Amino acid sequence: MKKFYLTFGLIISCLSISFGQLYEVPFNQKVEKSDLILEGKVTSQRQVLIEEIPYTLNSIEVVKLLKGSPTLKSEVQVLTFGGNVNGERVFSAHTLTLRIGDEGVFFLTKQRNGIDDSDCYQVYSEKQGYYRERFNGRTKELISQFSTFQGRNTFYKELGLHYSEEGFQMESEKDNCLQFRIEPANTSSVESSSLLYFNLYVKSVEPIELRSSSLQVNYNTDWFGQDIITSGNLAISSGDFNASYSLSTQDITSDVFEIKLESNALPTGLNYLDENTELLLCTFGVSIQDFDIEDPIYVENTQFDSKFYDSEGTLQETICGEINVESRACSPEITGIDLKRVLVQKVS
Repeated sequence: MKKFYLTFGLIISCLSISFGQLYEVPFNQKVEKSDLILEGKVTSQRQVLIEEIPYTLNSIEVVKLLKGSPTLKSEVQVLTFGGNVNGERVFSAHTLTLRIGDEGVFFLTKQRNGIDDSDCYQVYSEKQGYYRERFNGRTKELISQFSTFQGRNTFYKELGLHYSEEGFQMESEKDNCLQFRIEPANTSSVESSSLLYFNLYVKSVEPIELRSSSLQVNYNTDWFGQDIITSGNLAISSGDFNASYSLSTQDITSDVFEIKLESNALPTGLNYLDENTELLLCTFGVSIQDFDIEDPIYVENTQFDSKFYDSEGTLQETICGEINVESRACSPEITGIDLKRVLVQKVS
């Protein structure tokens, strides 16, 4: 059985952040402390060692400069913790991991240790300093850890930059997107081949009777294997919806599965949702096959499709949805630190 080690061990557990491991960094602090703020895309990566600790040097193409020197080159280097070096896999749940092709807004500070490169930076406040773009079916949101903007105009306004008033108003309008929330359903320690359970909740900004809702979830096959429905690596059970609803799952591709809830009942027989009425859609468990430096689920790639009756009794369909993972979702609890052995797994 594969394991990860710190000096006194590593426990993967579903923890609250109330012990001070993480805290939300105010947006204005990120702006003030950053030497550069830019829209960019990760084009290549290479591994480097700093005092025997593996890091990844990410080449980021500068698409648009939002703060910083106008003479900035068209590409910058951004250092992130972790990588695969000499057969060892190193990562930390609380630091940012990037992939080639990632696009978004980066809040960067000068990297002053370990790299002799004037164009080398690090992401300020780690995961909170990188905003990914996610299409929710209505607008292209910008999301980071603890923070979401409904679109670029909302984001630019907060930065004090030029923005479209018409676009801002559209992003600010109330929408009919269903809102989903994932939280851990257990607190047991996790090793390879363990089953990890989560609760999936749903609510609506506007009053509705929900007829059907499906989520297509893109996951990391290094964590869970391929075709997790066919392979039996996902277990699911019904939530709070009445007996007229059926719950089903299927593999869409080798790294995407679908959860679908639907009912053929009349509107009077459907469950009601609004901003204050949140129901448990299902509880699902996934079998951990291995660990990887990248996120287990690519939340930004989730696709939605829902049907519901609005307050006037009209059947509506939307591909708009928002999904949030509770901050106390599973992450490493560090019981000791040895910088030369942090979060290391031998690759067999």
